[in-house]
Formats: sequence, C-alpha cells, structure tokens
Amino acid sequence: MARIFEPIQIGKMEVKNRIVAAPTVVCYADEDGYVTQRLIDLYEERAKGGAGLVVVEASFIRQDGRMFARQVGVHTNYHTIGLSELADAIHQAGAKAALQVMHGGRQANSRFSGCQPIAPSDRAYSPWMGDRPRVMTTEECTQLADDFANACLRVKEAGFDAVMFHATHGFVIQQFMSPYTNDRKDQYGDRMAFPTEVIQKTRAAVGSDFPIIFRISGDEFLGDQGITLEMNQKEIVPALLKAGVDCLDISVATLESFHWIIQPIYFPRGCIVHLAEGIKEVSNVPVVAVGRINDPRLAEKIVEDGRADMVALCRALLADPAFPRKMLEGREREIRKCIACNYCTDRTFGQRTVKCAVNPDFGNERAYRIQPALKRKKVLVVGGGVGGMEAARVAALRGHQVTLWEKEKQLGGLTHRAASLPRLYVKELANIVEWLPDQLKRLSVQMEMGKEATVQAVEAFQADAVVLATGSKPVPLDLPIAPGPQVITLDEYLAGGVQVGQRVAVIGGAHGSEVAVSLGREGKTVALLESGPPELIASAPYMDMVRRVVLQGYLQEAKVNVLTQVQVKGITKEGVELTHADGRQEVVAGGRALPGGRRRRAPPDGRRHPRGRLLGPRDLTLEASGETLHSLPQNGGRAVSTTPRKRVSS
Repeated sequence: MARIFEPIQIGKMEVKNRIVAAPTVVCYADEDGYVTQRLIDLYEERAKGGAGLVVVEASFIRQDGRMFARQVGVHTNYHTIGLSELADAIHQAGAKAALQVMHGGRQANSRFSGCQPIAPSDRAYSPWMGDRPRVMTTEECTQLADDFANACLRVKEAGFDAVMFHATHGFVIQQFMSPYTNDRKDQYGDRMAFPTEVIQKTRAAVGSDFPIIFRISGDEFLGDQGITLEMNQKEIVPALLKAGVDCLDISVATLESFHWIIQPIYFPRGCIVHLAEGIKEVSNVPVVAVGRINDPRLAEKIVEDGRADMVALCRALLADPAFPRKMLEGREREIRKCIACNYCTDRTFGQRTVKCAVNPDFGNERAYRIQPALKRKKVLVVGGGVGGMEAARVAALRGHQVTLWEKEKQLGGLTHRAASLPRLYVKELANIVEWLPDQLKRLSVQMEMGKEATVQAVEAFQADAVVLATGSKPVPLDLPIAPGPQVITLDEYLAGGVQVGQRVAVIGGAHGSEVAVSLGREGKTVALLESGPPELIASAPYMDMVRRVVLQGYLQEAKVNVLTQVQVKGITKEGVELTHADGRQEVVAGGRALPGGRRRRAPPDGRRHPRGRLLGPRDLTLEASGETLHSLPQNGGRAVSTTPRKRVSS
C-alpha cells in the first residue's frame, strides 16, 4: 500500500489515510450562518469519496468577523445543532471531521456583518474589501482570543474530531502574525503573542485530547514586508509548536497577493509544496501540503518523498469527490481532474453559491442524483465537445441508448486547441476532454467520428431526442479588409501551420489577451486592440478574477501594446487602421490581424432554437453549446428543462 494510504496520528486522533479534504467556502449555509441540508449533502459526498480527514469550511466565530453572505457560523450555541448533524454525516461516511474557525479582521465585510471591521493596526486597511477597519484595543484583542476558544469548544461539543484555525489568506490571526499588518506598541505588538494566547486558551477549553490544527501562510509573497519561509522556520513555527499545535497546514499569501491563494491555471501543479517541505524541516508534528494538487501521482509522490506528511485537496475534490477512493482502488484513469479554471472561487468572491465547471453534481448531490429513466429512448447528440460529451454521459447513465456524432476526427471540440496555446501553461484545460471519452466508452455510447449532421441525416436517424452541442465559431470581422492574407482567425493560429509576421494586431481584448501574451513571448511586436474600456482586457467569461490579474501582468511582461477605446476602421496591407477616443487616427501592426471573438454555431437547419427544450423526435431543438444536459423526458412529455453550465473551453 502506498504511504499516502497509511494511517497517521494528529495528536490523539488517528486518521485512516493522509488525504485531507481542504476547507472550501461554498456559501451553502443560510443567511444566518446555519447549516443547511445542501451543505450536509456536500460534505457527506466528500467523506464518501475516501478522504481521511474532512475539514468543514471557514466558519466565523463572531458576527464582526464575517466575510460572506451565506457563510457557516459557529458564534452561538444555537449553531451547534446543525453543525452536529454535519459532523455526524461525515462520520457515518467514514471520515474524521474537523471544522475551520476564522475571523476576517480587516477582511470582514460590513454588508454581512453589520459592523465596521476591526484589525490589529490601522495599516491593515484593505481597499479590495472596501471597508476601513478600526484598530482594536488591548482589551478587545484579549476578548477576541477568548471568543476563539469559546467557538472551539462549540466545535468539540458539536461532535467534531478536531479544530483548524484559519491563520492565512489574510484573516485576523495572520494579521497579528505578519509584520505587514501588525505595528502595535502594546503586548500584541509581539507578533506571536496573539496566536499563542489563542492556542493556550483553546487548549484550556477543549482539553489535551482534542487536536488543534493551524493553517498558516508559508510565504505572503510580500518580500521583507511580510511573512517569509525563513520567518516561519525561525520564529512562527517554533512558537506555534511550543504553544501546543498538533498539526500544521501550509497554504500561502494574503489579500495583497491573493492570486497565490487560489493559484490559476497558468501556475504549475504543486507550486507551493516546497513551502510545506521547508516547514517540515523544523516541525515535529504532521505537516500538510496544499496547492494545485490535482493529479494522483503528484499527491502520492509528495507523501512518498517525505516532502509533507499529508496532502490537502481543495478544487480537486470539487471536480471529483471520489478522487481518494479511486486512487486507493487503482482507478486513477476514472478521476475527473480539476482544470484550475477557478470558476468555483470566482463565485465565492462574487458572494454566490459555489459550482464546478467540470462537475455539475457539485452542490447538487441530492437534486442531480442520477435516476433511471422510466422509458429508454434513442438519443442523438450532435457535437463531441465538452457539452455534447457530458450530455451523452448523463443520458447513458440514465439508461438511454445514446449515439454521438462528431464531424472532426477527435472528440473535445475547441478545448484541445485552447489547451495547446503555446508559451502559456493552459494544457490542463484538456483534463476534462481526456476524462469524458473514457467515460463514454465505459457506458457503451456509440461514437461516430467524421460524421457531419445534416437535417436529412438527423431525420433519417429517427431519434426520440436530439441534443445539439455544435459549439461556437469565430466572429467574422465586419469591416473593410484588403485582399490578401492580412487576417487569420484564432482557430487557424491554434491549429498551427500558419505564418504570423513579426508585427501582429490582436483584435478583441476580452478573448484575445492570452494569444497576445503567447505572441509577445515569441518575440513578436504585438498590439492588443479593444473598443471598450481597460476593464474589458482579459475579461472573457471563462476567465476568473485571479486569472485576469495574472494575465494583465503577463501582458506587461510580454511588452504587448494594449490600446483600449479604439475603433478598428479597416485592414489594409499597411496594417490595421483605427481611431482613438479623442479622434486621433493610427495604423498599427503592418503584419497580420488576429480577431479573438466567437459566437455560437447555428444548428443544421439554420434556425436559432431556444436552449433547454426537447420538443419531439424530428425537431432540432436543444443547443448545448458547451452546456450540460442533466435530464431527458421520462414520460413522453414534450419539454424538459436543463441546467446550463459555464463553458470550460475558450
């Protein structure tokens, strides 16, 4: 048996394996912070998936520390009733249960707390959150430590096996620990005084047998202004160990470096594991590694090589909660891997309930439970992209006879091309199109490649239901273009074999930013043209907030000339003619122009059909276009609604 599946001790608690289901705010509590059935279903499914320790998401210990509209609360005794049901569900599914406690400090949101945020010092103001905090008095610091301890006692009384302190990602304990956010002159100016007091008071409240886990920032990525790995090794970790923590979970960053908190697709797998490895060198308690661990071989190797004692999986378990169980059973090929698109976390920061771009069942474990169809039907899916394959998969799981037509020789649609963008790490977009075809084979879906759908062919097939998942196509440029090879499409560029000149204009800042970076890194002279304001740069629907911020930095590094609020008037052999907002006219590029937009394809009959309706055996009526079909008619009815999902390909 691999070491990752060996038991491990955290204090007095034995965990059956070394995989942690990391805490993830999903916004499924009610508006008062109480546990809901939807939240219980989610964590029960996660525990069934095989993780040894399931950590329930960041829960606020006081109203003035709240960050999210539907965040779990542990601030009153009334909340322990629902939390107890949640802990029981995790236990019954075979895992140990911990709960993460937090207080936002300067990051608390007055919209939901109803209070002005409080913080260790006035320099802790966060423009990103929009609220200026009030500096805590010495007495308030002491009271906050008491309130942490009281909340941890509630965690124990609710039946959890351990508690985790959220002391990273910029929350209040980290604010005391970091030189960036603590310039106090009283006793709490000693940056380890507050966390030490919290641990000691918690230990007195919960007893010696209840494990205390501390999640800390291995590096704030603020240079000498903030916490560094060296500071952790010399100051922070020794103090935490002396205070009595039983386990250290190593994440990263703070609000000013938030793009490291949820590492985007551009960052390599396991990109912060080295920090856990460095802290393990000075720790005598188990150390947990986290961060872009979405591959079973990587997870196993981290533990096998002794870089960390355990691994925490976050987004990987949103994509496939059964990741650990499939690993244990040798079914790694069946794991639906996260594509690091951050659709999930973008919804969190937008105060919306979390969903997953590749796992529509996430958060809908009860509602989307697959039920056998009352009547087996003959289903034709037109289009073998992500949406079409998912529609075929769900229909087959329900017992329908499914055939899929794809006009190309390869399944996956545009996702393969999007994942092949040179000089930019986006290849993990292809994770989902590696998983889906294998699932279709297991379900005996008939896949016909090189098959183009026409009205006559579809009618001749005589399907009971037709799903159109024909994807999108490039948007043609509606402007004067001189004869000749002045313009190439994004599809042509990604397909390769097209010569691009030294000077290139990319038209469309929302969808064109990534290709502009790719060309810039190749050494091309690139102009990125956008008719709208600067906010539209890197704003395509599939780009999350973190990805946008990182990509905008990449544009600067690649020396891309970004021009916004410009109108393209035409393309000649000399270049792209454009007009600035102030009326100035300019010709840029001089090589080739590359438009970046796309629109949905028309169905075979040339008509535009409403999404989400199946009207009859001879009507082409559902255009999936990168979405997911979750149900088909069971009773001969003529219409069924579907739940649309965000595209996972660009």
